Amino acid sequence: MSNNPLQNLKMLFQNRPEVLRMLDARELDLSGLESEAYIREQKKRKLYPEPVNFYATGRTGAGKTSLGNTLLDTGTGKPPMESHGHQDCTSSVQYFQLASNLRYFDLPGAGSNEEFENINRAALVIEQITDEDEEISPVSQFKVLDFSEYETKGIKEEVVGVDNWQSSNNQKFVSADIILYVVAPHMLFTRDDKRYLRALLKSQTQHHRNQNIIFALNIHRTPDGQLKPTPQNLADARKIITEIYQKFYPNTIPPIVEIDSLTGTGISQITEFICQILPSEKIGNMQQVLKDELKEFAKKERSYRYRQTLIYIASRLATERVDTPFGKGILNEAYAAVCDYGISVFLEEDARAEMEKELYQLVDELASQTKTSRAKAIETMVDVVKYKKESEEIIAGWDKVYEDVEVPDVEIDYREKTQSRVETVDAGRSPGRIAGGAAVGGLAGAGATALGLAGAAAAGIATGGLALLPILGTMMAGGALAGGAMGGKKQKKQITVNEDVIEPVVKKVTKIEKRLDDMKPRKEKIFKDVPYTVQKLKKVGEKFIQGGYPVVENLLAIGLGIESANSSADLQNNFNFEDAVKLGQQQIQATLSRYRDKINQLAESNDPDVAEAQIIKILEGSLIK
Repeated sequence: MSNNPLQNLKMLFQNRPEVLRMLDARELDLSGLESEAYIREQKKRKLYPEPVNFYATGRTGAGKTSLGNTLLDTGTGKPPMESHGHQDCTSSVQYFQLASNLRYFDLPGAGSNEEFENINRAALVIEQITDEDEEISPVSQFKVLDFSEYETKGIKEEVVGVDNWQSSNNQKFVSADIILYVVAPHMLFTRDDKRYLRALLKSQTQHHRNQNIIFALNIHRTPDGQLKPTPQNLADARKIITEIYQKFYPNTIPPIVEIDSLTGTGISQITEFICQILPSEKIGNMQQVLKDELKEFAKKERSYRYRQTLIYIASRLATERVDTPFGKGILNEAYAAVCDYGISVFLEEDARAEMEKELYQLVDELASQTKTSRAKAIETMVDVVKYKKESEEIIAGWDKVYEDVEVPDVEIDYREKTQSRVETVDAGRSPGRIAGGAAVGGLAGAGATALGLAGAAAAGIATGGLALLPILGTMMAGGALAGGAMGGKKQKKQITVNEDVIEPVVKKVTKIEKRLDDMKPRKEKIFKDVPYTVQKLKKVGEKFIQGGYPVVENLLAIGLGIESANSSADLQNNFNFEDAVKLGQQQIQATLSRYRDKINQLAESNDPDVAEAQIIKILEGSLIK
C-alpha cells in the first residue's frame, strides 16, 4: 500500500476538477458547511431583530475584504468590493447590509499606510496617528462605499466628516457592536500590529464598551492547498493576542477562532461568539434556532457531498480493469483511499493511526476477493464424451397363477330321536329297573357305536349312509341285552321301552381348492449408459475485466460503513473497521443488488465514459435522497 493512497487516487481524476476538489476533506468540514449555510441564511432572511454593526479590522492583506466578499458573493465569481491581495488593498470604508440585519464594515488596513490606518482609527473612534516629523496628520473625512444594492442600483458613495461620524447621534447608528480583528498568522504579529491592537483595546476601555472584539486567525493556503502558517505561527499569534488582551481585560480569555476568508469557514463559530457578546434584544432567539438549523443542514450537506464523492470514485473504478497497473494495485489503492477519505471526514486522525494495521489488512483481503471475482475465463470448443441413459425391458422371473376349483366332500352331523323296543325282563322287577338296566346297556352300546362311526363313515359315503344304520341298531341292541341280563334270571316277561338316542348324519358338501393354472413372466425396466459426443467450452486461461458491481459494492461499503460508524455512538467508541464494512455492505446490498447485472453490463461496455455516466445516474438515484 502506498503512503498516500488518497493522493494517488486523485491521479485518476485529473480530467474531473470538481471531483478533485471534493476529495479535499476540508470541503466536508462541518464547521465550513455550517458557515456556508450561515452565509446563505444571511442573504435570505432577517436573523437579528435589530441591526448589528460588524466591523472587520486588522493588518492590510489579512483577509478582511475577502471575508466581506464571501458574505456578499452572489455567485457571479466577481468580488464586488475592492481587494487586490497586497498592501493597502482598501482605501475607504466599504459597507453593506445583508437581509439578516448584519451590517458589515470593511475598514482600511492598519500597519502600512498611516493615512489609511487613520481612516480605520477614525471609523472605530480610536485616537489617530500624528507625527509632525513624518508629516502624518489626522484625517478629517473619508469615503464610505455602500454595496448593499450594488447589483441593482450600483455602489453608493458618500464622503463623511470624521466629526460627524463620531458624533453621539451618528454613533447610535454606526458604533461597532462587534469588531472582528483579522490576523494572518503566517505574516507574523509585528510591532505595528501590537501597537494597533493596544490602541484599539485602550479605546474600547476608555469608552466603557463591552468586550466585543473577536480575533479571527485567517488561514491562508498556497494554490495547491498547502497551509501557509506553521503550527508555531498559530501558537505565537494566540499567545501574543492573549498577552495584550489580558493587560486590558485581566484573567479573561480572548475569543479566537480560525477562519478561511475565501470559503467562509469559521463564520459559524464567529456567529456563536457574536451571540455571546450581543445583548438579548439584539439577537432574540436567533442563536439557538439558527445553531440547530445550521448543524442539521451541515450534517445533511456533508453526507450529501461525501456520498456524491463516493459515487464518483465507485463509478470511475467500475469501468477500470481490476488488474490496471496502479501503485500496489488499483483496487488496493482505491479501497485504502476511500478509507483515508472517510476517516479524515468523520473520525479523528488518531483513530486512523490506531487501526491502520487492521484497516489495510482488510482492504487487501477485499481487493483480492474482488479481483478474483472479476477474472473471466478464456475458453475454446472441445469434443467431450458424455453418456445418456436408455431403458429396456427384461424378464426378471416367473410368477405362478392359481385358479379356484370346486371338489366334493362330506360332513358329519348328529341328531336326536326317540325309538321303541321290546325287552324281556324279570317278572318280579319293575319295568323301571328293567328299563334302567336296559337303558344303561343301551348307552354303553351307544358309546361303542360312536367309536365305530368314523370307520363306518367311509363305507356310508359309498352307500349313501345306509350301511351305517344296521351297525348302529346291532350295537344298541347288544347294549340293551347286556343291561337286561344284569337284572338276574328270574321269571321273564316282555316290555316295550321308549328311549331317546343320538344318531350321526352324513351330509355331502362342496369345497374350494386352489390349483396351479399358469406361469406369468415378471418384467423389469433397466437403464444403461450409452455414450455420445458433444462440443463443450473448455477453460484454457483467464483474463481480468472491469471492476463492475463488486468494486462499486466494496467501495461504497467502506465509505458508508465509516459514515454509519460516525453516526453510532457505540460504533464510534468501539470502532471496528470490519464491522463498519459489513454494515456498509448490508446497506448497499439492500439498495443496489437489483442493479448488479446492469452495472456489470455497463462496466464491460466499449465506451467507459458513457458507462461511467450511466452508473453515476444509477447510484445517485439509489444513495442520494
